[in-house]
Parts: sequence; C-alpha cells; structure tokens
Amino acid sequence: MELVDTPSLKAFEDVVVDRQVAGFDPSFWGDYFITNQKSQSEAWMNERAEELKNEVRSMFQNVTGILQTMNLIDTIQLLGLDYHFMEEIAKALDHLKDVDMSKYGLYEVALHFRLLRQKGFNISSGIYSMFYSYIFRDLAR
Repeated sequence: MELVDTPSLKAFEDVVVDRQVAGFDPSFWGDYFITNQKSQSEAWMNERAEELKNEVRSMFQNVTGILQTMNLIDTIQLLGLDYHFMEEIAKALDHLKDVDMSKYGLYEVALHFRLLRQKGFNISSGIYSMFYSYIFRDLAR
C-alpha cells in the first residue's frame, strides 16, 4: 500500500473562493436578537406575567355562575397554567363540590364530574343516572 502525499494546508491559504450571494431581503427583525439586552426584556416579561396573573385572579373573584367558574378552571387547565392558580382553583372546586347538579345538562354535569375527579374529590358517577333514560330510550329505537 502506497501513501499519497496530500498538499499542505498552506497551499490553500491564498486561494480565494468566490461564492454566489443569494440576495435575500433584509430580516424583518433586523438585529433585535443580536443587540437585545436580556435583562431588560426579562424584567419586562416578568412584570407583564405578574400583571396577567393578577388579572386572572380577579377573574376568579368576578365570576358569577357555576358554569362560568367551571369553564374558567377548565380553560386555565387546558392552557397549562393551573400551577399558577392552585389556591384559587382549590377554593372554587371546594365550593363546586357541594353544588346540586340535578338541574343542569349533560355538558355541565360531565364538566363538574371531570374537574372534581381530576383533583381527587370523591364524587359518585351516579350523577349521570338522570341521563340513563335518555340514553336507553335512544338505543331502544
């Protein structure tokens, strides 16, 4: 097996390679992310986050109905923000566990059941018994 001499890297130092330029439009963001001061933007974002958290906390205080309360809790959980509002959600669910759901529809009953069960409340599935007649009536046809 014969070794082949490769040219040294010094031979390529003087070579200039002309590359084509694509000619892209300037960036919409400019140099914002290059020159952005991290501490200023983080402080502003933290301040804004606290403002929004306080706004959501006031929503818990201003909520009027049971369905509105359950929808607020459900939305916060679906957004993945429930860890910020554990105390408010616990208070609202503690109030909701004593509500008589016999005068509400299937959506409200199912939402009530799911929210309470997800947080570990012991709630019977017997609350669905009032809907059995509708279910079995439709199946009998």
